[in-house]
Amino acid sequence: MRVILTQQKCVEALRGESQMPANLSAEDKTEMNDKAVSAIILCLGDKVLREVARETSAVRMWTKL
Repeated sequence: MRVILTQQKCVEALRGESQMPANLSAEDKTEMNDKAVSAIILCLGDKVLREVARETSAVRMWTKL
């Protein structure tokens, strides 16, 4: 999963917004988080997806996994 997030250039989202590079705008941070959440969801099976589907933050989703 980390490799996919790295390829999508959104692995920084796993650190949380406060730990993302300071040179990113709020819009870029939100977009990175959304891309990371989408990538994680696409890789999960149904049973696991049910456990994390309500999370909107990549870092919270990653922590639950």
